[in-house]
Amino acid sequence: MLQTRRDIKRSGSQAGQPYLPVVPIQTGDRSGPAVFCIPGAGASVTCFLSLALSLGKQVAVYGLQPRGLDGLYAPHATVRAAAEAYANAIRKTASGRACRLVGHS
Repeated sequence: MLQTRRDIKRSGSQAGQPYLPVVPIQTGDRSGPAVFCIPGAGASVTCFLSLALSLGKQVAVYGLQPRGLDGLYAPHATVRAAAEAYANAIRKTASGRACRLVGHS
């Protein structure tokens, strides 16, 4: 079945591709805790670039890009849905190592 752009926005995926919120900002040292940055409403992960630079190159920094900013996916319908997507993405990316969360609203 051919998906229309409207169907894609409703389903949250594009041509079978899942929404992946994790955007590596700085790879850093994988032995230490990773920092995950969550931007406030309407902002993108780029607002954390200066923070990543100030933490030093040894710190791994990831942004959690809100769904819908690219115009291809529908934004999450609830805060809970966004939080669940982010928690799953953090678990996959962190692979059991310690994490730090940073955000603004």
